[in-house]
Amino acid sequence: MSDFPPPRPLPEGIRDRARQHLAEGMAEPHRPSRRTPLAIAAAVVLLAGSGVALTQATGGTTSAAGPTTVSNPPQVRELPPPDLTEMFHARDGWAPADVVDRCAAVVQGVPPKTTWKPLVTTVVHETTLTAFRTGPDGVFFCETTPTSVTASPLIAPDTGGAPARIGFLSPNGSVAGFVQPQVGTLRLHPTGTDGMSAHALIAGDVFLTPDGFPNAEKGVIFTVGADQEVPAGDVPQPSTITIDRPRPEGDRASDEGRRLGGCLDTTPQLTPDRLYWEPGAHATPSPTSEVQLGRYGDLLAVCSVREQGNQGPYLSVVDRSDITGRYASGPQLNGRTIWGTGYVHDFQINPEGGTQSNTRGFAGLITDTGVATITLTREGFPDTTAVIKDGTFLLVGPTTKDMAVTPPGVEVTVRDAKGAVLEVLTVSEG
Repeated sequence: MSDFPPPRPLPEGIRDRARQHLAEGMAEPHRPSRRTPLAIAAAVVLLAGSGVALTQATGGTTSAAGPTTVSNPPQVRELPPPDLTEMFHARDGWAPADVVDRCAAVVQGVPPKTTWKPLVTTVVHETTLTAFRTGPDGVFFCETTPTSVTASPLIAPDTGGAPARIGFLSPNGSVAGFVQPQVGTLRLHPTGTDGMSAHALIAGDVFLTPDGFPNAEKGVIFTVGADQEVPAGDVPQPSTITIDRPRPEGDRASDEGRRLGGCLDTTPQLTPDRLYWEPGAHATPSPTSEVQLGRYGDLLAVCSVREQGNQGPYLSVVDRSDITGRYASGPQLNGRTIWGTGYVHDFQINPEGGTQSNTRGFAGLITDTGVATITLTREGFPDTTAVIKDGTFLLVGPTTKDMAVTPPGVEVTVRDAKGAVLEVLTVSEG
């Protein structure tokens, strides 16, 4: 994301995270935008840094432990580094035992796993990427998702004299390799693509880009430090995926399934195990706005199928369990029975030829099977009842107009099939 709202008072911590996101360009695929500030980067946006908090009227909170710190940072930092350790949930010198076993079952030409030394592990969107050292002259990289394992061959840990070298690509978009000691920050850009790039987490002599971009084998440019651009040289072909934990494929026959499949297949936003996502709620909030949800475990996909001025579908993915991650500062509806995040929609063309919106609803997951209805109330507006399907919900409608900044007196009420109130969530700024 590259566009942010105009400055306004923010709670402590939220402002710092917004500055962090500005410094690192959000480290995710994005494209040039002509949107005015309220448009915030694309037709669908999960508002990071907005300063909106949603609290339960009936009490109770959810928390998660923060990530551990990588202890072997690069020696030189040309620019203040982005907090990739937190964003990628990086952990130094460790790998989950389950990941070690799954990697050992598919990797070839390496010593026994008892000799492996995990260098660093990252976890993004239920995808784990680890660098293993097998001796002084051998490193391999391994990516696991809920259904698959992808491992590189054993690679000599050198760059051939270049600042960095790519040693591993996965079809899911993970990129990994090696860096020279003097490299402080590294960013990857696919050749021939405007507006897309990804930061690399550097740990010792290796780098990991777990939330990179597809088709990197077609060419990559490194940006080393502030502005030194270097071609990546010979880029390997993606390693072979092994499906070691198969599951039934998601619905692609229904209208919802076709919309979700089209979005997953055509947008640059990376998602693990695309075949297995299930479609969720769908809504057409206005004649120029359409949204389709998808779910994969605790992951929520919000696909803007159609928006005024938007070129094709736009996809955002958030992780319900990742409240310390990149969208943690966004508006969250974090209750006992539902979880939701802010969703900006109904963009309109402005006099400058860009688009803007002041309409924000909520997209989310249902975490209690007893939930039957979800209603958003706001003084002076008709109630909005959520569209609910297969464990997901959308709260969009007339009540969400002019909600870029939430006015007082907005509540979300969750009821069971008999109409009994399960919980009430009060929506407030700050």
